[in-house]
Amino acid sequence: RSIYAAELIPKGTKFYKSGVACVRFIKESGLTNYLRLLPHDLQCDILLWAWATSSGAMVCLDEGSYINHGEKPELITHSSTTTLRDIQPGEELLEDYGKFINT
Repeated sequence: RSIYAAELIPKGTKFYKSGVACVRFIKESGLTNYLRLLPHDLQCDILLWAWATSSGAMVCLDEGSYINHGEKPELITHSSTTTLRDIQPGEELLEDYGKFINT
């Protein structure tokens, strides 16, 4: 699962609106109950995409779930999902997963 630029994406381009399809689970039972409602394959995907927060767990099922972590991220995560530099055709869009800590 990755996203690659099909064409030039100029620096400062708003890539997607973050958080529009996110769920925060405050109790472990909430996540467990949610997973029970889903087919097995999707349960595994949700567990791969979820991350711990200071108040439980979070999972987002928007475009951002296709963006991988990178040492030199090309996007700013969270509320400002804009490109940090020009992205050339064929380049993978990456972000710093560390930005999700304590959200």
